[in-house]
Amino acid sequence: MKKSYLFPNYFKKIGLAIISVILLLIVLDSIKVIDADKISFKTIAVIESTHIGIAGSTDLNTESPYFKIVDCNFYTIFLVTLGIGVIFVTFSKERIEDEYISKIREQSLVWAILVNSFINILVALFVYGLPYLSFLLLINPFLLFVCYFFKFNFEIYKLKKSLRDEE
Repeated sequence: MKKSYLFPNYFKKIGLAIISVILLLIVLDSIKVIDADKISFKTIAVIESTHIGIAGSTDLNTESPYFKIVDCNFYTIFLVTLGIGVIFVTFSKERIEDEYISKIREQSLVWAILVNSFINILVALFVYGLPYLSFLLLINPFLLFVCYFFKFNFEIYKLKKSLRDEE
C-alpha cells in the first residue's frame, strides 16, 4: 500500500477556520477596527537588515545582521498563518480517497505547476518594480496552492456531477 502524505479530512475544516480568521483580521485592519501594528512578538531572524541592499554591506551599521532578535509584525504572522491554513485545506484527504481521486490530485498538481510557471513568466516579463516584489512576496507563495485547489475541486465537482447524472 502506498504511503499517503495527506492530512486527515478534518484538517480541511481547521484550515478553513484559520483562513477565515486571518481574512477577518485583515478586513478589520483595513477598516481600522483593529491596529495591526500593535500585534507583534519577538522572534529570531536568521538574517536581518534594516538597510536597503545586501545584508552585511559596508554601511555605517557595524552590527552583524545574522541571528538577531527582531519584532515579528502582524503581516508576517498573517503570511505564515495563512500559509498553514492553505496547506491544510489543499492537502487534506477527501472523505472517500481512492485511486481515481489520487489520479485527479496528480493531474491537478501538474496543471497547477504549469499555470503557476506560465503566470510567473508573464509577471517577470511585464511587471517591474514594487508591484513585482509585491507579487513575489504576497501572491506567488499561495498561487500554486490556489491553482491546485480550484482545479482539483473543479474536477471533483465534475466527477460527482457525472455520477449523479448516471443515477
